[in-house]
Amino acid sequence: IPRINPSVIVHLAAQTSVELSHERPIEFTETNYIGTLNLAHASMQCSNLRMFLWNSTSECYGIQDEFPINESAELRPNTPYAISKAACEFYFKNYLGPGKNFPYFIMCPFNSFGRKNTNQFVVESLVSKMLISNDITIGDLKPVRDFIYIDDVIDAYDHVINGVENIVGDKHIYTNTKMNICTGRGVSIEDLLKMISAKLNWVGNVRLNTTY
Repeated sequence: IPRINPSVIVHLAAQTSVELSHERPIEFTETNYIGTLNLAHASMQCSNLRMFLWNSTSECYGIQDEFPINESAELRPNTPYAISKAACEFYFKNYLGPGKNFPYFIMCPFNSFGRKNTNQFVVESLVSKMLISNDITIGDLKPVRDFIYIDDVIDAYDHVINGVENIVGDKHIYTNTKMNICTGRGVSIEDLLKMISAKLNWVGNVRLNTTY
């Protein structure tokens, strides 16, 4: 990294399967927490670094009581995946930022969709299942999520990296802060199921798997 000496580092690498994190908590901790710390400390050798943009997750918020969830909400992670990411947030906010003057920026995407190479996430999973079967099994219908299209997530990264002009034309993206990437609108899994069914003209049987 010092040889390349970048001005911006975007760190998106992580183990992201919530379900799998219950089976491999040590692996998730080593990859998401220790891996992030290794990269952050190595990047401190870069003399041109103005921003270390790191990807958190809305999973860190856990179960909340007030909506919409803003960036100052208390972190309540309740899975090994979420805990491994929340630990990074604490490290940036309580140590690297104030202690080392490290220019971190925390991006916090909510539930993005539009992936082409995986169907392990809920939107892609439902679409894939409906395209091949009239009999599908899913988990709980009650959870409410904020879904955002992947292109809008990429636009958010672009705005942060390159700056966003305010009403007087000044660029004002500050480091040592956090930004949620979301729509501010909650959609239950049940309503999501209905919307996707309507778009695909899908009619079939839905079975609930409480262990999903």
